This record gives sequence, structure tokens and C-alpha cells, in this order.
Amino acid sequence: MDKFKWFMDEDKMELSSSRTAASDFVIDTDESKSSSNFFSVNQYQDSLNFLAPNATYDIKNNIISANNIEFINVADAKISPDSGNVIIYKRAKMEILENASVLANYVTQYHKIFNASLEIKGRLDYEGSGDYTYIDKTKGQQIIHLDKIEVDTTDQTIAIGVIPEELGFKLSPYFDYQGDFTLSASIKNLTFKGGARIAHDCETIERNWLKFEAEIDPERIFIPIDTSMKSITARKLTAGVVIASESPFDTYGTFLSSVSDKDDRPLLTSEGFVYYDEAKKVYQIGSKEKINQPNLAGNLVELNTESCELVGDGKIDFQQNLGMLDITQVGRITYNTVKNESFIDGVCAVDFFFDDNLAKIIAEKTQKSQDLAALDITKTKYEKAIVEALPQSEADKIISELNIQGQLKKIPEPLRKLFYFADAKWVWDEAEESFYTQGKLGLMNMGKREVFKYVKGKIEIQKKRSFDVFNMYLEIDPTTCLLYTSPSPRDLSTS
Repeated sequence: MDKFKWFMDEDKMELSSSRTAASDFVIDTDESKSSSNFFSVNQYQDSLNFLAPNATYDIKNNIISANNIEFINVADAKISPDSGNVIIYKRAKMEILENASVLANYVTQYHKIFNASLEIKGRLDYEGSGDYTYIDKTKGQQIIHLDKIEVDTTDQTIAIGVIPEELGFKLSPYFDYQGDFTLSASIKNLTFKGGARIAHDCETIERNWLKFEAEIDPERIFIPIDTSMKSITARKLTAGVVIASESPFDTYGTFLSSVSDKDDRPLLTSEGFVYYDEAKKVYQIGSKEKINQPNLAGNLVELNTESCELVGDGKIDFQQNLGMLDITQVGRITYNTVKNESFIDGVCAVDFFFDDNLAKIIAEKTQKSQDLAALDITKTKYEKAIVEALPQSEADKIISELNIQGQLKKIPEPLRKLFYFADAKWVWDEAEESFYTQGKLGLMNMGKREVFKYVKGKIEIQKKRSFDVFNMYLEIDPTTCLLYTSPSPRDLSTS
């Protein structure tokens, strides 16, 4: 202090200093302490110090009233008292600060807390509560309360709070939130542990609070989803197009919603993260890589918030029970939530035990037919099948060959199925409780034998209680056709 006045009648002393606070906040050094003029000698306060240009000392009551304080360095934070005033009692006991502000930490300056009620206990210790402004991508501001602010064992400011549902808090205009949140001074974003809920008006898709815990970047929100996919009430959720497990069999759409029956199974589902694409106006569920690059392998489920159409991309599981017969589909499934209709478009592989000589005859006859239209696989979802079946580097090589030459030197091993249709479009028939194909089938290959022809035909999967029924009819020409039914004592008939 440079100056002081002693008011003897009042038993008070007025102190003042010409020092100014350092423009750069340097903590725990001789330089920072040299600008201070108040130091605690209480051994439990670890040399707590600060600069106060003005102060009054009440000699009789041993009270210091320090004024015009810009900030007090505590742990990793700058604490600014309301109006710059602090009162200190005997044994360096500092009065609780009301309406104070906190800037943490002093290096990153990521977080600002205001309306804070704080108790400064020492140079490395303080605690209290306060308010925090959450700013979303649209620059919208929401005030949330920190119930507890403190310093952890690494001398870092941390804080926790609870956001009740009635607060109507939103992580963004597209995600509601309720639950806990955590602030760590060295981390830019808050961590949320609670429930997120998407915003849409699709009547047949219920809205649930998805349970999650993650650091959230308001500029690009990804809510993590794992295989458990549960609500905050432990209710099992799913996302995708689902088929009933019992008659009457039917398909229906889900998106972070529950199934009608616990045994119902998805035709296509996905996990990873839920994200909202503002340009497309769709919620997406998939890995971050798949969301950013939809052409990559993996499943992706989307809910359009305008049409309420549900779309899945990836591997489709018919949930069939066909014994030794295997049928797989890769492509796109679309569910119309308004009309309750399901459509599938993509690549279909059918595999079962079959005489190789007969397969050779069928393949050669089909391939040599002049009456059948040629299959241009570049206009199908065959690339998608390649990506799903092979490692990325190998898939890229084959796709490049396909785009340049329009054909392949040889059929990739994983795609050498008995009947491989590069173009197969399916619909779900609610009345018949079956999937069946519409239009001509683009037969790519039979095993390792190339065909590249469109053939007349139909494939059907009929859902039954104990087992499913598979029917396939292919017409090579008016005199040659193939009919396969499974299960049956005699599976194959040709003419």
C-alpha cells in the first residue's frame, strides 16, 4: 500500500495502492505475487493473494474490506467479486462472494460462470454454485444452473448441474435434453449424462428419451447409441424397419422407439450415433464415418422430418426361417409411415444346394439368350454389395475396374452365390404376409459364371408361424423356366 489514512475516532484505517492488475494472468509465480498487496498467512490457505487498490481495516473488529478487486487467482480460475468488493474476517476467513463470476481455466478461458455464490478457501481451493450460458449452433442462449463448483485433485475447476425436463432445455433445435451435465475447465464442451429426444411430428413414430453419456459439441451434435439402445426408463428402443414375430405378420417403422412385441426383429437397423442433417431435414443413425460418407460399408437409418419416410441403407435381414436355404439382401429399404408400406431395392443373393451341371446349363442358356435385356450393373446397387462384402481397399479396386471397363475380370469370391441378382426390387404384401419381387430380375451371376441378363421372374418369402416358405420362378424363354420351392419334398422342377 502506498497511502493510508487513520480514522482514530472510528478505529479504522483506509489503505490505497497505485498498483494495477497484470494484463496477463500468470498464476503461481513470483511475478503474479509481486502485483498483489494482500497475502494470507493462514497456513491452510496456501499463500492466497490478490490485489486491491483500496481497502479499509476495521481495527476493533479485525475486518478488512477490500475494494476494486479485478480478480482473485484461485486454482486454475479467475474469480471476480461482485462490484470488486471482498470482506475478510479473523484468521483470513473470506466472506462468501455473491453474484461473483468465474473464468476457467486461465489458459483456455473456455468457461464463464456468473451469478455465482462462492467460498474461497485458499489459493488452490474454492467451491460454490452459479449459472452458465449454453450457446447452441444458432447462437441461441439458455441459462443452466451449476449446483456444485469445486476444484479437483489436479487443481482443475469442475462443476455439475441438473437440467429438469420442465426447463425445456435443447441441445439444439433438433434435440431436447434432460439430465445431468458436467463442466471441466480444460475441456471446451460440456459432458451430458441423461436423455436426449428428437423433434418431429411423425404420428406413428413415438418420441422417447434416449439414454446416453457424452461430450457434446453444440456446433455438430452426435448423440452416441450402442447396441443396448435404451430410454432413461430402461425401456428397450430400436431404429429401423421391423417385422412382427407372430401372425398377423406386418412391418412397421421405429426410430428411437420401442417395438410392438419384444420378439419382433428388425429387417435393418443401425447403431453408432444419431445426427440431424439440416440440409436433408433427416435424422440419421450410423457410425460417424457412414454419416459423413454414406457410400462406405455399414448400415444407416434415416427419418425424414417432413415426409416421415423411414429409409435404411445397408444389409437387410428378412428374418427368414428357411433351413439350409440362405438369402441375403444389400441395398435400401423404405418404409412409408403414412401408408404402412415397405419397399426394398438392391442386390439379392440366393444360395442352396444345387446340381452344378444343371446350374451351368441354366447360366449358359441365360447368358447366350438374345431375347433377354443386358444388365448394366453400374445402374444397380452392386457397388454397395461389393463395399459390404470386401475390405475397403479391395472394394475400391474392384469398383474402379467396374467404372472404367463396365465389367469385372472375375466375380469376387464372396459374391459367388448360386443366384446373384444385382437388381431385385421387393414389396411387402400385408394381406399375403409375404415379401415378393416386382419387375424383372437382374441376374448378375450364378456362382462364378457371369450372366448379366434381366429375366422374367418372381421371388417370394412367405412368413409362417413354424417355418417360412420360399418360392422362386425364373423364365429364361417361353420354353425354359425354373421353379424352386422350399421347404418341399421335391425342391426343384424345371421344364
